[in-house]
Amino acid sequence: VSDAGASRMNEPAFAAGVDRVINRPEAGLLHLLFECRSRRVADEMPAEDSASFLSGLLVGSDASSSLRAFGTDRWSGPVCIIGAPEITGLYSAALHAIGCAAEAIDGDSTSLAGLGYLHRRLAQRGPVRAAS
Repeated sequence: VSDAGASRMNEPAFAAGVDRVINRPEAGLLHLLFECRSRRVADEMPAEDSASFLSGLLVGSDASSSLRAFGTDRWSGPVCIIGAPEITGLYSAALHAIGCAAEAIDGDSTSLAGLGYLHRRLAQRGPVRAAS
């Protein structure tokens, strides 16, 4: 999902995709992706909903499988999501649907803060000399 695509997201269709992943984990992502195609072909899903529904499937699957991979019992606070606000908003919505708190952090600000920190640390060390 591009940033521009996220701003055109159909929220109910996105939420339906996330909900489908959460409530049908045994189906598997590939099956759910083809289900979306079948529903489009059978005219059971409007064309304008399909991209948002697919995004919900993908983001919901990514969020839920990440939690399973790391063990949800390891989270004592919110999951921090770093990136563009349009994308972190989608992941926050998916995580909330799963029942997990999320904190969205702007990726540009985080990158600049990290680069500033590295610059200060390197400046404290003095000039770096090439090994001879």
